[in-house]
Amino acid sequence: LNKYRTFEIVLMPMSSWEGTAVKGSKVLIKMRNLLNQNVWYWDDERFINRSYIIKEHYQKFLDGDEEILYISKDEDPFWEPVEEVLLGTANVFLQSLAYSLDFADEICIVDYKIKR
Repeated sequence: LNKYRTFEIVLMPMSSWEGTAVKGSKVLIKMRNLLNQNVWYWDDERFINRSYIIKEHYQKFLDGDEEILYISKDEDPFWEPVEEVLLGTANVFLQSLAYSLDFADEICIVDYKIKR
């Protein structure tokens, strides 16, 4: 169908997915757009629903329906809108703000892979 997408199973820490300090992990499917390298994370429910739609579209394509290549974004199971993404987290001590003190420390931002 020439959608230029790859899918990969990833294990994501719950704290980076939920944005809170929750322990545990969550299995997600990472969809990457090969044209612009955008990435989306789907939970298993969304992936299963989309996979049925993808199979239906592929079967129509195999049956000779070439119009399936030119469907709208609303009907395209590979299309996702651009969303906000949590890039990482940082721990900052806010005591200096309470006293209106200048703050000149370097702060490390850590992503979900625990990389700085």
